[in-house]
Amino acid sequence: MLYICWCVRTHTHAPTIMHKIVRLSLLGILALALSCSKAEPEEERLAKVEVTSELSTRTSLEGTSVVWSEGDRLVVFASGNTTGNNFIIGDGTGTQNAVFYGVQPAGGGDFFAAYPNTATYNGASTFTFNLPSEVQYTHGTFAPGTNPMLSGTKSKSEFGSFSMKNLCGVLKLRLKGGIKVTRLELTFDRPVCGPGTVSRGGNTLTMSGGSDSYKTITVSCGSGIQLSASEAVEFFVVIPAAEYSTLNVKAYTADGNNSTKSLSQIFTITRSAQTTMETTMPAPALANPPELTVWSFNITCQSNDDNSSWSSSNYWSKRKAGVYAFFNAQSPDIVGTQECEYRQRVNILDNTSGYAAYGLGTEYGKESSGGSGSAWDKITGNYKDYNTDSSNAIFYKTDKFEVLDKGTFWLSSNPSSVGSDDGHNCAWIKFQWKENGYKFYFFNTHFTAHYTDAAYAARKAEAQILYDRIEAINSELLPVIITADFNATATEMYSADKGDTRWSNYYWARNVDGKTSKTSYPTSYNNFTTTCTGFSSIYSSGTCTDGNSNIDSIVYKYFYENTKHGLKSGSFGTDFQPYAGVNYISDHWPITATLIFDYQ
Repeated sequence: MLYICWCVRTHTHAPTIMHKIVRLSLLGILALALSCSKAEPEEERLAKVEVTSELSTRTSLEGTSVVWSEGDRLVVFASGNTTGNNFIIGDGTGTQNAVFYGVQPAGGGDFFAAYPNTATYNGASTFTFNLPSEVQYTHGTFAPGTNPMLSGTKSKSEFGSFSMKNLCGVLKLRLKGGIKVTRLELTFDRPVCGPGTVSRGGNTLTMSGGSDSYKTITVSCGSGIQLSASEAVEFFVVIPAAEYSTLNVKAYTADGNNSTKSLSQIFTITRSAQTTMETTMPAPALANPPELTVWSFNITCQSNDDNSSWSSSNYWSKRKAGVYAFFNAQSPDIVGTQECEYRQRVNILDNTSGYAAYGLGTEYGKESSGGSGSAWDKITGNYKDYNTDSSNAIFYKTDKFEVLDKGTFWLSSNPSSVGSDDGHNCAWIKFQWKENGYKFYFFNTHFTAHYTDAAYAARKAEAQILYDRIEAINSELLPVIITADFNATATEMYSADKGDTRWSNYYWARNVDGKTSKTSYPTSYNNFTTTCTGFSSIYSSGTCTDGNSNIDSIVYKYFYENTKHGLKSGSFGTDFQPYAGVNYISDHWPITATLIFDYQ
């Protein structure tokens, strides 16, 4: 039986790792003759065999040097023999020079060497390599045993000289982001794993797997690899040399959530070379994304009690118990109210639990009575208590949300001018969800009422100003939620003659005249064609002959490049039930939307 010792070393003078030469030298041959009688072993006979390779990244990388890894194995075949013999590394692990030990395969004729030792040979002209579908992340290099090589054909007389060729290339994927990756799934538009074949003397690996399962490679990352927003983490993966048009990267986190990024661009993996691609992974899509319940509710000013045409049953003193019961029963996360005077806000906060509120008065820009408790009324010429100033107050749960910023602007050409546009303003808050850190903007407003030419013109201007101000405030492109009594239908809001066509960029929680085509999620207000009650039974069925009665809205927009994720709509509804025995708690129905946050 003939034992072989191969010595492997690499030239270090090449300037790049892709052009290093690997040589294998046969240091010695030990022949052992066996017989029935006692015999002394033959004297060790030394010979020299050189195997050269174009490979720059044989089993692992260390900087720009090619090094051998512990446990590396080669397989050597003889022509006509499907069984190859393994050669295992002995000395030189972690260096450019190594010694491999093995048994010369039986048979004459031609010989071939292949790496890794899992390669098979049909005894004639075809070698088969099985590229793994799952590999381990290895810092600074690719996974051991994943880079296939095949030598050229050598006759028995030339056994001392093999030339190895790389059959694949290396994808160096550089990822940035803020997530900790426990597993990567890389999906291509053609097979990259499973069986592949190459002919004797060839260097092109032809993949034979036909199903989609052969198009994905999984990189397991152990307890997790933390990505950085500033410095890319490099992942090395061996894949067949070819032209690719798609790479989908899905990064999983320890909690089972995943982040997806699609690189739809043509790129080429060159045999025996590295191809670099880089991208930033977005925040993960949550397996169980949190839901936010928001409401829009025009509660009707208490000052309307002075309206002689109103029935006393509509007075705030009669309705307020129903409003308190609404808050306590529905437990909304956030409510955008309109026509909420400061004294009404105090009443609500005193009779509910866990809420705070913000919104400056529409005429005087105050939240309370302040030091003097009154101010000169520019309209009547009398002093007016700030407590009776209407506002677009935003109520929110203090245990759920932190206020990062807030403000109020007026819907006029000078938005900072208090009381301009006849006092129509918009309150806003930049929230951070305490439980998950999500940030978003919440805007709440009330447009000009009535349906005269002047009112239509005023609302058209207000629609444009509101859009511009939101865009300016939300420079971070965070999700946006808007609650409003627009005194206009959704169609009017994004029409050119009565609103601003840019509002079609937003999603409208509507099922009648809103833009529902932008999402496949339910957009129903219980099939109501009105959001006003008018304190009248004609509205109690949810129908109204007045075409302008569908005037309250919940509008939202998310900013996310992958439209499968972001802020999404869940359920919608109109709450027309009585509370605390009060049939009509306002002259508007409260409307609600459950919004799903899949955004960070």
